[in-house]
Amino acid sequence: MRCSNPLAIKLGIRTPEEVLAAGSKVACHTFVFEKTGPIRVGSAAARIARAHAAARDLGVNIHPRHLADPSSPKQLHRAAYDAYLRLKAAAEADGIPPNLLVIVSGYRSIRSQQSLWENALNRYRDPNIARRWVAPPGGSPHHTGRAIDFSLGTRNDSSNIPALRSTVAYKWLVCNAERFGFTPYRNEPWHWEFNPPGFPTSTGPSVPAAPPRPTPIPSRSPAHLPVYAPPARRQEPSSSPAEIPIVGLPGFSPPEEKALRITTMFETGRPLNFGGLTGNFDNQGLSFGLLQWNIGTGSLQPLLREFATRFPGKVQAIFGPDAPRFFDILQPHRSLPEQMQFARSINDASQRNVVEPWRTYFARLAADPDFRQIQLRHVRWLMDVAKTFARRLGLRSERGLALMLDNVTQNGAGWLKPNRAALIQQRKAEQERQTGRPLTERQFLAVIANVVADTVNPRWSEDVRRRRMMIVNGTGVVHETPMDLARQFGLTDQPWETIPGVPSWSAPAPGTMQYPRPLSATRLRAP
Repeated sequence: MRCSNPLAIKLGIRTPEEVLAAGSKVACHTFVFEKTGPIRVGSAAARIARAHAAARDLGVNIHPRHLADPSSPKQLHRAAYDAYLRLKAAAEADGIPPNLLVIVSGYRSIRSQQSLWENALNRYRDPNIARRWVAPPGGSPHHTGRAIDFSLGTRNDSSNIPALRSTVAYKWLVCNAERFGFTPYRNEPWHWEFNPPGFPTSTGPSVPAAPPRPTPIPSRSPAHLPVYAPPARRQEPSSSPAEIPIVGLPGFSPPEEKALRITTMFETGRPLNFGGLTGNFDNQGLSFGLLQWNIGTGSLQPLLREFATRFPGKVQAIFGPDAPRFFDILQPHRSLPEQMQFARSINDASQRNVVEPWRTYFARLAADPDFRQIQLRHVRWLMDVAKTFARRLGLRSERGLALMLDNVTQNGAGWLKPNRAALIQQRKAEQERQTGRPLTERQFLAVIANVVADTVNPRWSEDVRRRRMMIVNGTGVVHETPMDLARQFGLTDQPWETIPGVPSWSAPAPGTMQYPRPLSATRLRAP
């Protein structure tokens, strides 16, 4: 692997770091940064200061779910946090427990770095030794908001390096972090920096006195995804421009767009309906957007808060006299019960429909191109999770990708829980014994669909089954709407991606769906 880090010259030379992936005889390697002598802090500090200055308007709050200490708020550069969320989802999909690879430290102010530096001087009694573990104030990559100290499952300390390097979380990072833009530092196995190739070099005059001004969490965390989702809701007819016939959706491949069109049809009643809006019929307050993010699970608030923070003038124009109320309810100090009370207050007496003028406000919001981009960025993250599962299960067809997207949308990024993985493997083996031959991919998809339906809340079981089997069979009726996915969306059994030497259908080897699944050489990796 190659690494690209603008601080490489100041941090030292790159040397290969090689580890054996757990359960594998194949070594993974990456390049790490190793300090070879005292750092000339003044020069390094100037470079970091420029990045620090540029980060002032790019800071985002880290969701407590991703913090080692949820009671201690922390921030990251927006781009680093987006990349971290993708990395974390991929790690969990590979069987890394959710309590690992959470964030111990992110952005640090000059003042907080000063405190750490003084503690290091007291501990090591030698500035040159202290610099191996703590940068002087003004010289830390943490000032940029693009450095992360991970929790690897054991104590982050200079006396604990061998144990840290033996953890499965560290081995996973060595084999995978580079494709998300993160590179490590040899002396500290827990310290990784986001500096992907082509990342813009920051320029700025000085180190700011204040930390980056946070904007909301930019991605739909797996914690926000409902484990059991109610059936998709039918949308009322609307003359809103929210539903548009997009061909060649920017940032998505044709198979990805087909999968997204199908799931958004299920979720909103219309494909690619940016303005799907429903009320409190499912006790979630209100649901809005392509994938029906909602108030009740907390999945909608990050999108709205990001838009309000980045585009306050647009919020004023869209929500008119109610803009102050809208701004207020999105503030971080507002509790979920308060936000739910607000959502219920803009529902009609039946608590099933959003009333005017709020319906018009949300129609305007759905038509705004910047809010659409926010929605698509959240969808992009979820699509990447779906692709990870498709590769993991050996699903090569467009149909397989569509089923994975529907699973992670409705049942969460952690949908393949231990009981489901075991049951899928068991039913697959039983069917193969009965028929005397391996399952086709479509037969395997039917196994997955039925296992998911059989393991959700019984209240939704048959709704989930009809929805998933619609994808497997290509035709059916969901929520009283007959569909033909090939005719309406062009869904086929052709590969959704091409990997040389890999057949269209490659069933997962026995045992590869165990959870947590060991990292192995047989796992399909992202290109």
